Amino acid sequence: MATFFVVNPAAGRGRAGRAWQQIQEALRGTGEWDFACTTGPGQATELARRAAERGYRRVVALGGDGTVLEVLNGILGTSAALGIVPAGTGNDYAREAGIPLQPLAAARFAMTGPELATDVGEVVLGHRRTYFLNVAGTGFDAEVARAVNSFPKFLGGTVPYLLGLAKTLWQYRSVPMTIRVDGQDLSRPVFLAAAGLSRAFGGGMRILPDARVDDGLLDLCLVRDVPALEVLRLLPKVYRGAHKGHPRVEFFRCRQVEFEPARPVAVQADGEVLGTLPGQIRVLPGAVRLVAAPGAPVRSGGEDA
Repeated sequence: MATFFVVNPAAGRGRAGRAWQQIQEALRGTGEWDFACTTGPGQATELARRAAERGYRRVVALGGDGTVLEVLNGILGTSAALGIVPAGTGNDYAREAGIPLQPLAAARFAMTGPELATDVGEVVLGHRRTYFLNVAGTGFDAEVARAVNSFPKFLGGTVPYLLGLAKTLWQYRSVPMTIRVDGQDLSRPVFLAAAGLSRAFGGGMRILPDARVDDGLLDLCLVRDVPALEVLRLLPKVYRGAHKGHPRVEFFRCRQVEFEPARPVAVQADGEVLGTLPGQIRVLPGAVRLVAAPGAPVRSGGEDA
């Protein structure tokens, strides 16, 4: 069996559902494929797991970053490769992986493009493990994600993130934390911490400007306590990755980071709020095979996932 599409028709304010109608017509008679549509949160994981167990060689997430996260969690540890048809509001990881942003072109690419081994991130909260491809974060970042998910995403791209940021900015306070970076303890009042494999989140914000998804490492950005007005000054710089060098911004490269906050604080991965810390984030090198462009920052060799 070849390709199975897991379709979230509600993603991107219904954009994914409309795109899927066009894709079905265009792909009719072109190769062996099947599909199923989700009807609620979390269902994409189970649909993806069943498709992998039935022997589909590629399982494709058609939706937003949250759909990709769910499908990844369904197929990780199986022989299935992950394809992505971006049809959400942010689609940050698809841009990084060189995947076409036009849904029909992305669907064809997902069926025929090369498979490249790429790293996966893991968030561990107690006994719960969640896998992600892009960026996980805690503090202000996670509270913004919570706000974004609380109202309709009536505009795409960066706008929902900016609305969530405005809603959160004047209320959030930094949290004292002990952060253990590959065993080294740091104590900081943390405004924001972002750990990931890829450069951008929030519709193009280059929070981890030097990150690569082929090096077996996490990039970590820590923003210490900053006032609201300073956040507004920093924000335009983040889109260019120019926040490096700011006196309250630190960068690390590591395999694992643990967070022990003074009070419970939210944590998100690829825009989905997972729960609260304490917990840890770590990297699983080359853990999944991704259908991605050879020129993208992912492994092009023949490593096994």
